[in-house]
Amino acid sequence: MQKIRIAVFFRDITSPLEKEYPADYQGREDASHFYYLCKTLKKLGYEVIHYNLDVENVSSLRDVKFDLAFNLCDDGFDNKAYLEPHVPAIFDIYNIKYTGSNYYTLATCLDKIRTKEILLFHGIRTARFQTFSTGNEILNKSLKFPLIVKPAKEDASIGLRFDSVVQNERELRKKVRDVVRRYDQDALVEEYIDGREINIGIVGSKDPVILPVAEICFDNFPENMPKILTYDAKWDKETFEYKNTRNKCPTQVDPAIEMEMKEMALKAFKLMGCQDYARIDIRLDSNNVPYILEVNPNPDLSVDAGFSHMIKAAGKTYTDLIEMIIDSAVERYNIAEEPAAEFIGKKVKAKVSVRA
Repeated sequence: MQKIRIAVFFRDITSPLEKEYPADYQGREDASHFYYLCKTLKKLGYEVIHYNLDVENVSSLRDVKFDLAFNLCDDGFDNKAYLEPHVPAIFDIYNIKYTGSNYYTLATCLDKIRTKEILLFHGIRTARFQTFSTGNEILNKSLKFPLIVKPAKEDASIGLRFDSVVQNERELRKKVRDVVRRYDQDALVEEYIDGREINIGIVGSKDPVILPVAEICFDNFPENMPKILTYDAKWDKETFEYKNTRNKCPTQVDPAIEMEMKEMALKAFKLMGCQDYARIDIRLDSNNVPYILEVNPNPDLSVDAGFSHMIKAAGKTYTDLIEMIIDSAVERYNIAEEPAAEFIGKKVKAKVSVRA
């Protein structure tokens, strides 16, 4: 028996907004991660097909024959983040099995404000915040400057620049109005935690595994420059912040604090309904108190991305990471238990085993 047939779903990075706001889209058109993942799947022995999903060919999913969809559509239709959850929703409608989180989890985690409300309700620490819809709202005087202003429903650090960190109310209102106008959504304003930025990676579903702790290091940043992972730091290889932002994994953290962060991350992972893999972003304040910034289901799987660094620190390879994700999805759907007549390929036993 051969291994299961996998369809890798991806999206071209195109958007009507690209011409108006090119700074929020440059650097993300590189499709090398897609081809590398396909190559990795073939190396593992899977039969692989490619599928560039768009609005025009959704109905053709009825006719494509495969056992599992590997969902790389993390930019949504037309590069609109709020349409990213619709991809697994379509899979559900067509009864397609897929890797990663479902519609509900992606939609909820994309809404940074709703995520923070859920975390707080369940006693998970996150930075204090306020929602702005116009920029004219009365500022909650309990919030302490500096504050940071973000689009409430974007990912990939879209809208995050150095001027996102504001020092006074005048700067705050200017930035809020810019975010509301440019991105046509609410602005999240939260207290800026000027401390270490930690990433916790988790793989699996029924028995999730925590990977070694990673840290975003802001090497050579001047004292007056906010230590934040801006859009340029993630995507524009020619900028100062890209060249001077480094992923360190494993990083050294006090064991008690590391344990607390892992417990927070795992609780958030389960609470938000994450599946197969996710990354939880955390900041430590000046007293080493951890605060969750975001929960990121279906994070970047590029070979040079943070998740890949974590799996290497665990003594595994990128190939191991991809197989772990597939194994988790196979286990969730009980694919290996289906009758041979209804199943293309080899029964795959889940074997999520890395511990950190």
